[in-house]
Amino acid sequence: MRTASVRQLIVGFMLMWTAAFLLPPVSAAAATDTSFIAFTSDPEDWVGQGESRTFTSAGGRLFQSMAGASTFVTLFDGYDGISAGLDLRAPSGQPLVPGAYENAARFQVGDPSLPQLAFSYDHRGCNVITGRFDVLEATYGPGDHIQRFHATFEQHCEGSTAALYGEVQVVTPPPPANDDFDSATLISSVPFTDTTSTVEATAAPDDPIGCPTTESSVWYSFTPATTTHVYTDIGTGGFHVVGIFSGARGSLSKVGCGNDVVQWRAEQGVTYHIMVAGIQSDLIFSLYQAFPAANDDFNDPALIDALPSSHTVPASNIRDSTSPEDDPDCYGAGRTVWYSLTMASTVGVEATTSGSTYNTALCVYFGTRGHLTEVVANDNESTDPSITTSRVRFVADAGVTYHVMVGSRFCCGGDLSLAFVESPILPANDSLSTPTVIASIPFVDHVDTRTATASPDDPNVGACQGYRYTVWYAITPAESSPTVVDTVGSSYTTVIGVFTGTRGNLSTVTCDAGVFHGDGQARVSFAAQAGVTYYLMVASYWFGAGDLTVNVNRALDLEIGINSTGTLTRSGAAVVSGTISCSLDVPVDLDGTVRQDRPSDSESGVISTYGFACNSPSTPWSATVTPNDRRFMAGSATVHVQVGGCGPNNCDLATIETEVQLRRR
Repeated sequence: MRTASVRQLIVGFMLMWTAAFLLPPVSAAAATDTSFIAFTSDPEDWVGQGESRTFTSAGGRLFQSMAGASTFVTLFDGYDGISAGLDLRAPSGQPLVPGAYENAARFQVGDPSLPQLAFSYDHRGCNVITGRFDVLEATYGPGDHIQRFHATFEQHCEGSTAALYGEVQVVTPPPPANDDFDSATLISSVPFTDTTSTVEATAAPDDPIGCPTTESSVWYSFTPATTTHVYTDIGTGGFHVVGIFSGARGSLSKVGCGNDVVQWRAEQGVTYHIMVAGIQSDLIFSLYQAFPAANDDFNDPALIDALPSSHTVPASNIRDSTSPEDDPDCYGAGRTVWYSLTMASTVGVEATTSGSTYNTALCVYFGTRGHLTEVVANDNESTDPSITTSRVRFVADAGVTYHVMVGSRFCCGGDLSLAFVESPILPANDSLSTPTVIASIPFVDHVDTRTATASPDDPNVGACQGYRYTVWYAITPAESSPTVVDTVGSSYTTVIGVFTGTRGNLSTVTCDAGVFHGDGQARVSFAAQAGVTYYLMVASYWFGAGDLTVNVNRALDLEIGINSTGTLTRSGAAVVSGTISCSLDVPVDLDGTVRQDRPSDSESGVISTYGFACNSPSTPWSATVTPNDRRFMAGSATVHVQVGGCGPNNCDLATIETEVQLRRR
């Protein structure tokens, strides 16, 4: 009993000392509306280690959160880099309300039927906690928003009698009036500007999560009396995400989303819910009317029915133009404007944005909204990095409507100049159905591919994937022959694909992209079989085409054979021979070894012949091999030979190793 009385005196003294020298009096804290965490500790306490400390909201950052009115967490980051954290929880399923909470334990470790307590300081915390706390005041607003909270606590680490005593008070203003979807600020007209603080803003559990953040959200509501274009603007404050939605709470549909600025076409009578979420700060939110180009949307294109045709759109209208969700991907360009072209007779068309003051992307389609097929597309019409305008050429079939979209590759656009003029018709071999037939090789062809198109069923595999401006060739060799194709001499980076089969059901033989070669020209070789038709597709690797040169030649193909018998000279040298098959007349290099293994030792010699003339279809060869040490003997020997050479378009190497019987003359 005496010991208990002494302990009670010590505890009472510590609390009085804390109240007098460390902790602000409860009445003083309430009067000054100060948020703070304070503690004092015994020297043996692991967390406090004898320190006494007070953190106030004026000295750093104080964070707090609630979960179902059963958990209170506060974390203070001091400017000196030292942090204090506190977690108080009522027994499971109970609200955290004023009262005494005895037998508290560490959360996630203790019995959930007991109150939970955990205090950490300067990165030190307890594994096992015993203690208690008193909630003196607890007032919550909508969504468990903390309005006022005041508590004292006592904590012991790892069963020790050493204690840490603390006190916490949180006083927060109410959240903004438009903190929740159901209390959104109504926007009756534009322009509109609202200034508010989001420091105490919260996030509701059903806030949309795909925009992509729900941190500290505030809401606005806008129902236009007439269809109009509008855009948001965040004037000051930290980073924010703006989401535009339609529909009802819990089943919202996203209209648009972006960082600070979002622009959209607001339809008459539709209610748009605007969520501004992000870093808590002073917020200036504005909604302005936008003035996009008249042909901003696919449904409102500028009509073109004759050539030439010129169009301009000022930068102010391009800046305010939109990028609907169903716009096709044209190099990722935004702020799009649309044109519709329908010609009375089939004609070649060139469209160019030359003269525009911004980086454009230009794409041509046919079909219907949401189901468009690309005809041709271009980002930069030149490899010169200073030229960022676009140019395309295509054949407009009579009576077919083509949809032309111009977009801004980066940010805000500029002054647009767009011109349509008549251009030469497409190349004769533009389609797989009308290939240029290669009757014999060697073969050379020159063609301007600037008006070439790409068909929807053009192969889209491997190195032949996703390229444009395709032209076609067909070759059916009368005899089997290795064949090489290249585009050396062309003015642009090319792709070559070789296929067999029929249109719509082609099988790939080989593909190559010129980007992998220093000169930008593609090269392929394949073993052409007699009587098989091979289709050669040549395409542009980048964004434009030009002057194409196609070279088709027989490839160098070497094969070597060794005769099964050889002879021995009087001096003990070995004479071996065979045949070299050459597809072309070229000089070749022949080298190898002759090795003879005997019961007691082995003997070997080197074959070395350079610049040997090989004449197609085959040429005999012979080599006298001098032994390295003594003599070759009659009997079996292993002969290894390789032959290599280069033709005009490729090099080849053939190797063989076999047993040869050496005989005396």
